[in-house]
Amino acid sequence: MHYKTLIASTAVVLIGPLAAQAQEVTLDLGASSQNFTEYGFGANGAGEGTYTLGQGLCGVSGGNTTCTLTGSYTSTVAGIASGTYSFVTTYSGADTPTGGPNAPKAHSIATSGMDANYFAYTSAAPSTSMVLTLDAGSQTLVEPMATAGLQDTGATWSFLFVTGDEKCTGTAVEACSPFNVGVTSGAVLNAPVTMTVGFDFTASSPPPPPPPPPPKVPEPASLALFALGLAGLGFNRRKRKS
Repeated sequence: MHYKTLIASTAVVLIGPLAAQAQEVTLDLGASSQNFTEYGFGANGAGEGTYTLGQGLCGVSGGNTTCTLTGSYTSTVAGIASGTYSFVTTYSGADTPTGGPNAPKAHSIATSGMDANYFAYTSAAPSTSMVLTLDAGSQTLVEPMATAGLQDTGATWSFLFVTGDEKCTGTAVEACSPFNVGVTSGAVLNAPVTMTVGFDFTASSPPPPPPPPPPKVPEPASLALFALGLAGLGFNRRKRKS
């Protein structure tokens, strides 16, 4: 079952060498170590499933909820090394019940077929932020995905449940799928997810080569010898003519 978010981007922050040459890139991230949770809230007026989202392992600290998905990835993008990722969602308030009152809210984008298992965010609290971090040891990329409840321009991401790991609890559903959970109030779906993310990447480029050394300026003594050599050459030519 595939989750699809609204599309939105931002310039990536490159910690390390100086940056240049921005380009749009897409990366596939491996299965998360934590579950992604969908809390069903029943069908809306259009018959679409509605839910709140627990985007990873959630906890509360300092009055804010932080939900984290982590895993590893293999990069095929020049300039981005393979490593580990974290996708962190933060918003104010508690993480219970069902993700908490300020958890991101979503609805299915269709009422039948495979598209019924896709979602679009309905709303996010103004306190919501989402940040992707790619850590390759010597290189760390930090990509803001959503700020102040709004997705950053150019950032894209989607979630895909790991097939066979989906578990539904709470109110019983006919089949354990995102749409069935969304149209069933009290149903809950948990599973690890893979992600596809997109953002504007600024590849680091090597520093320009140093300028060539300036030409050597002859010292006065060398100039005098050069002048004498020319004078001697002229004398020899005149002598041959005579």
